[in-house]
This record gives sequence, structure tokens and C-alpha cells, in this order.
Amino acid sequence: MGDEGAANHLRIANHHLDKGIQIFVYGRDSSQESSNFVARQSKAASKYIANSHKLDMEQTFFLKQNIKAINSGSFHNDIVSLSTENVFIFHEEAFNDSKNEIQKIRNAFKVEDECFFIEILKNDIPLDILVNSYLLNSQLVRNSSGDMTFIMPSEVKNFPECTKWLENIKTNSPIQDLRYVDINLNKTNWIPALNRFKIVVNEDEFNNINPNFLLTPVLIKKLESLIKNSYRDTLEIRDLADPELINESYTILDNLTQIFKTGSIYNFQKE
Repeated sequence: MGDEGAANHLRIANHHLDKGIQIFVYGRDSSQESSNFVARQSKAASKYIANSHKLDMEQTFFLKQNIKAINSGSFHNDIVSLSTENVFIFHEEAFNDSKNEIQKIRNAFKVEDECFFIEILKNDIPLDILVNSYLLNSQLVRNSSGDMTFIMPSEVKNFPECTKWLENIKTNSPIQDLRYVDINLNKTNWIPALNRFKIVVNEDEFNNINPNFLLTPVLIKKLESLIKNSYRDTLEIRDLADPELINESYTILDNLTQIFKTGSIYNFQKE
């Protein structure tokens, strides 16, 4: 029942609040294991989620991720495909039996408005370059003009195959605005996950969000100050046996609840 959540889920619809196509991508069947690659998403978990959310199964699809994609480093599907509203971008080698599976999804998308199924050919961007560039682990958002803005890690510009593809995509899709953000992919020993993760809410839902959790310049400074002054620069295995580590952790959590004005929500604060 391995489940990696939003990293292996896609949704296609004319607009965010419209009913649309749900796509779950899995790497292994529930009883299937493999020793030569890491397939972290199970089909059983995906089906359980779809059923528990009472999704329309005629509009729900389960695609198996291509072993080539997993072996290339894309153990999450969000490295090799991306969707926002009526735009679905996927690599030629992202899924098993890709052409047939994508055609099934096309057939199910029965709406008057156009849907853009954009396939990245391996001859245009090889799979390893797509994975290393993090091109599709990005934000694709609808802007005020009605077009789409593609917000990507600045490292994408280091791959000419990607920049060439991006310029071409502007001629036949709603993607007209390309933005790059420096998130230091190559300057650290870790790779940020889920750069594309977003939660869509309507106006009423937004108005019910605790305003203390909305990011502002003041909030950013408070969080940066807490991190710089309180977080350890390194953590060794032996540190896990240090009682002071838990005290530091409690202090940080206590400061966070004060910054976000949540009151005492942790058991140690109520003792």
C-alpha cells in the first residue's frame, strides 16, 4: 500500500473547479516487488484513494510508470509529467503503453473546449536530461491574461534541449510566459521535492484560511530569523541520543506556534 501522494497524481479539466479527469500513476502492483529499481507507488494504494474519494471511475485512470523513467531517477511521476487545467505535458517514455493510455484519456475528455496534450519526444529532450533539469517539477499557473505562466528552477536554462523546447511550446499552447526561480538545485546535496505542489481554493475557502498562515514579508523575516538562530547546521547519528536535541526541538515548535499564533497545540505545551 505504498503511497507517495500528490507526486503521482494528475488532474485535467477546463477549469480548476470543473469536474475533470483524474490520473493516478503507479510503479508497481500491490504484490509486485523488484530489486533493480525503486517503484514507490503501488496500484492498490491509488485505487484505494480513488474509491474512498468516490471518484467517477469513467473519468479516472491508472497509468503505470515506465521502468525506464523510474530507473532514470524519476521514482515520482512529477518529474516526467505535469498538468494544470486543460494542459497535460508528458514525456514519451513516462508511462507504459503510453500511446494507448493517452488516447483513452483523450477519448474521456469530452468537452467543447480544447485540451492540450503535449508530448515531449525523447529525441527533443532525452529522459535523463528531463530528470536532471527538473523541467516538469515546476509550477504551471493560469495568469490574469488567460494564458499560462511556466515557473521553473533556473537550472533549466543550463540545458539547451529544454530551452529550445520551451520556446517552441509557446507557438502551440496557452504557455506564453516563462519564469525562472533560483532554488539552488546544484548548490546543495539535496533536491527540493514537489516544486509544482499547489492547492486550489475558491474565494470562500480562501477567506476561511487563517490569515496568520499566509506568507508575507514580515512572516518570512520571522521564519528566517528562527531558522538562522535555532536550527542546527549539522545533525549526526550520535546527536539523536542527546537529550538537548529534544529540548531544542520543543523550543522551536513553541516559537513556531507563537509566530503563527495557534496557541498551545502540542502536548509538551500543555503539561
